[in-house]
Parts: sequence; structure tokens; C-alpha cells
Amino acid sequence: MLECGAGLPGLIVAMFIISFGLGAMKASIPPYVAEQCATVKEEVRTTKNGDRVFVSRETTLEYAFNIYY
Repeated sequence: MLECGAGLPGLIVAMFIISFGLGAMKASIPPYVAEQCATVKEEVRTTKNGDRVFVSRETTLEYAFNIYY
């Protein structure tokens, strides 16, 4: 396609499609993640190996968003 002179228009179209897809994903994924997090009261749970862990919605959301961003 470079020999036919379609390199620059193809690049522009590809960049537009990629930026549109990335923009759509960045805008829709965080609300979906926040919605999937269960609304539970803060509590202390004991794991199978005997460790006690603190569980709260805010802490879980903060952890998920830190991983995402």
C-alpha cells in the first residue's frame, strides 16, 4: 500500500480507530468495575490459613482502580 500512496491515509484511519476504541474502553470499564463490587458492610473475615482480613467496599474499589490505572 505504501507504493500506491495509501500509507498516510491508512495510518490516519488506523490511528482514529485505535483512539476511538481506547476512548470507549477507558470510559466504560471503571463504572462497570465499580458496579460489580458487592455492597457489603465492613467486616473482618478469617481466611482458610487463619489470617484475619478487613473487607470493605471502598478498599476493594480503591485496589481495583489502582490496578486499572
